[in-house]
Amino acid sequence: MNAIVFVNRWMYFSDWGKDPKIERIGMDGNPASRKAIVKKDIVWPNGLCLDYASERIYWIDAKLKSIFTADLDGSNVHRILHNAAQILHPFSLTVFEVRRKVKCHILIFHSFYIQNLQF
Repeated sequence: MNAIVFVNRWMYFSDWGKDPKIERIGMDGNPASRKAIVKKDIVWPNGLCLDYASERIYWIDAKLKSIFTADLDGSNVHRILHNAAQILHPFSLTVFEVRRKVKCHILIFHSFYIQNLQF
């Protein structure tokens, strides 16, 4: 298990194992509520974070050197950035919005520095 994030009575987590995936489970711990929400085109899911306003999950795939986003149920997956030169050894990220501007900022935490991407 790599990352745990809580929202709307769900806990989200990632797994780098033999079958990498992002999963969610109900906060009551009921095993029947556990579901893999992203299983395709994923290798090393890392640094899960949630955008509460847009109800989306973001993650870095360190092996694919990409940033992805999806709806909280795992649908509508999009690669929003792929750039091996900009994404070096990432392990965490956070998303925030500047209210007066129509831009999204993503902070990526690398082993040796912090990077701010805007789009």
